Formats: sequence, C-alpha cells, structure tokens
Amino acid sequence: LSDWSSDVCSSDLAASTLALEYSSTGTILKTYFNNGVNGSLFPLASVQAIGVDGSGNVFVGAVSVIQAFNSSGNFVTQWPVGSTEKIQTDSSGNVYVLENYPLNGIWEYNGTGTVICNYQVPGVDLVGFALDNLGNVYGATNDDQVLKLSPCNVTPTCIPYIPTPTPTLTATPTPTMTPSPTNSPAGTLTPVYTSTPTGTPPSCCYSIVSQWGTFGINNAQFNFPIDVDVDPSGNVYVLDEENGRIQVFDGCGNYLNQWPVPNQDVGIAVSKDGTLVYAAAMNVNVYTLDGTLFGTLARNPADSFYGPINLDAQNNVYGGHGVYA
Repeated sequence: LSDWSSDVCSSDLAASTLALEYSSTGTILKTYFNNGVNGSLFPLASVQAIGVDGSGNVFVGAVSVIQAFNSSGNFVTQWPVGSTEKIQTDSSGNVYVLENYPLNGIWEYNGTGTVICNYQVPGVDLVGFALDNLGNVYGATNDDQVLKLSPCNVTPTCIPYIPTPTPTLTATPTPTMTPSPTNSPAGTLTPVYTSTPTGTPPSCCYSIVSQWGTFGINNAQFNFPIDVDVDPSGNVYVLDEENGRIQVFDGCGNYLNQWPVPNQDVGIAVSKDGTLVYAAAMNVNVYTLDGTLFGTLARNPADSFYGPINLDAQNNVYGGHGVYA
C-alpha cells in the first residue's frame, strides 16, 4: 500500500508484552508496556481494547483498568474501569470506553480519567460503538440493532425514538426540545436520559433519536453486528458478523450499500481520507468506501488479531493479537 501506512500496534500475550508496534515486515518499532514496567502489570490475555487520539496518545484497556501512554510509548496515567470492549476518542481528546461489566454502557472520560458522562440504555447491551464529528454516538447491540444517541446540545435530524418498555433510568419528556429534521417530520424528543456518574462530574443528557435493524439476512437486517464506525460525511458502517458483510447506512439508518467480507471478524475503522479498514482474525483488508478492495495489510508474524482495531491520524492500525502461552 504505497500511500497508506502499515505499522501495526498489537498485543503479544505469550511474552507478557502487552502492546507492541510492528512494521509491515514484523520489525518491532515501539513497546508500549511490558510486564510491570512503567506502572503496567497485567496477567496474560487481559488486553481487551486499544484506542488512540489525534495527538498519538494510546489508551489500552484491560480487565479493570485503562492505561494511557504518550506517542513515544511512555506511561502517563491510568484509571479503573470495568471490563472493556472498545475505546474511541473525540476531537477534544476525551476517551470513550465501552464497558460490559459490571454495567453495560459507554463511559466518557477526559484524557486523565475523570468521568464526564456515561451512555446507558436500560435493557440494551452494546457490543460496539462509534462517534461522529457532531458528537452523536452509534451503538451496535446484541439484539441485532443499531442505536443513535444524541447529546441534548446536538440538534437531531431523525425521527425521535420512543422505547418500549419504559426505561428505568430517569426519563423526562422535554417539550421545549423540538428538533428541526432535514429528512423527517419535526417531533418532540422523548425521553431524555440524564446521568450523574460517580466521581461528582457534571450531569450529562442524551436521547435515542434513531434505531434500526432486526434479525435476518436482508438489507438493514443483522445477525450479530459486532462493530460500527462513521465516515466524515456521517455515513454509518456496520460489521454484520454472522452474515459476513459490511452494511452502509446514512446517519438516520436508511440503507445505502453493502459488500461481503471474510469470516472471523474482529473490527472495522474508517479513516478520514476515505478508506475503511477491516480486520479479521488472520488478515487486514483496506476498502474504499464503496466496498472496492484497495489492498491487504501484510503482517509478520502471521498471528491472529484479538479485539477491536483503531486508527491514528496517520492511518496507522492499532489492534490486539493473541499469541497464547
């Protein structure tokens, strides 16, 4: 891939070195942490997710902690979390962590671990998520759906969603919030979820403004959607694992396109320059956003990926792999 960087950041569990950056020929470029060095000490097979912000800072999620490293691989800080599924960052450097235990939800932290907000939907288990450039959160669920959650300071453009059954979280109708949709009739946003996480952060407020998907094999149906990402135009890409495909929607869930991908899915990530990176257990493919295969990322050693992938500003690929002792 002559114009696309192919350095890989991954985890080497057999050697107890949990995050390494490789070149495409297998040369180790950078060690992010190693068995007790720089405050890091995890058991084998405990790295679950890796995220990277616009400045190249790396956030590594394990069973019960997030550890932050600068772009040189030096340990910066850490904070406790639950069991981590995926990590994303926004343009302000805030860190979003999908946790599935003890409570399922997306926690938003600043870069040093202070809780800002947590996004939870009663009765819904999120298995993947993504952020768009307006602050909306898209979540893939284990019941074959995709949800769009909008902070209350973001004007929604989709038909408001009314959940059934009634949520047990604080759900307060807000008749003063009337969106001005561009593609659907105006309506009052209800309910609005408010959350005050531990650590005395400010309360946050968000609403489910769109929901789509059912179980099946047809367009806009899913069979275990395990990951989701958003391109700079706001289109949503859903990795539909058991159906072996990536489906594309606009930001309100209207179906646009799809293409097949190999099985043994791990994750997807969309770059800012118009390519989609797809990682399976044994390969990494790069597609243009219409589904055309652009190239394959060579990896050496050829061991399997583990956990979601991520991209930095230079399109380096960050992911975990399992070399089990």
